[in-house]
Amino acid sequence: MEKVEKNLFGTIKRLGKRLARSLLEDVLTAYCVMRDPDTPWQAKAILAGALVYFIQPFDVIPDVMPMGLVDDAAILAAALERVGRYTDDRHRDEARAILDKLFGEKEAIVPAS
Repeated sequence: MEKVEKNLFGTIKRLGKRLARSLLEDVLTAYCVMRDPDTPWQAKAILAGALVYFIQPFDVIPDVMPMGLVDDAAILAAALERVGRYTDDRHRDEARAILDKLFGEKEAIVPAS
């Protein structure tokens, strides 16, 4: 789990200035739902797959290209939609707290619309 966290948080820090805060909140919400002991293993597996795809820099549309994160965002959105019934406000609150800790509260990342 430590390696996953290191890779996930490293990717967020690396891409943070390019991404909308709402997308980063979604990534971290998926992470928080996946870590929740009450989340069924099937939902955890779906979220783990989406997070691994997000972490990997080379995928269908490489992240270094313009628009390279569109596929990552789509996969993440589909995963969160699929496991939506296991997601609640405490997961979103925890995700926001992690994001604030990583970047400082409301630091100069693109604000959510």
